[in-house]
Amino acid sequence: MKRIYLEISNKCNLNCPFCTYPKGNDFMDLNDINKYLDQIKLYCNYVYLHILGEPLLHPDIKMILQLLDQLRAEGTEIRTLSAGDRLEVPSGELKVLWPEFGATRPGRNANESSLVMRMNLKGTSLLHTGDLDGRYE
Repeated sequence: MKRIYLEISNKCNLNCPFCTYPKGNDFMDLNDINKYLDQIKLYCNYVYLHILGEPLLHPDIKMILQLLDQLRAEGTEIRTLSAGDRLEVPSGELKVLWPEFGATRPGRNANESSLVMRMNLKGTSLLHTGDLDGRYE
C-alpha cells in the first residue's frame, strides 16, 4: 500500500485549537498538480489531499477534483481530509457549528477538540458530533 500526501494549499479558514501549522495564503499551481498526479499514478495506490491547509479553498478545486476522478477511474484510491465546511451538498446544506469560524473558546464548557456539524438534506436534519483527539470528555 503506497500512499502520497499532497498539500495543495496552506490556507485555512478555521482556527482550530489543536492545529499548530502556520497558516499561509499559498496554493499549488494547477499545472504542477497535474504533473504530479501523472507521476503519482505510477507509484501509489492512495492519494491524500491533506489538511495542513484546507484543500477545498483552492481556487481550481473543481478542476483538481476532475483530475482526481480520472485517477480514481484508473484504480487509485483518493482520500481528502477537510474541515468539511466548504462541501457542496446537492439539495442541502452542511454547516460546521463547532469550532466556530475564526474563533475558539477554550475553557468555556466545551471540549477544545470537539467537532459539531449539521446537515440538512431534503427536509431531514442530521447533527454529527465527534471528539477529534479521542478523549471523549
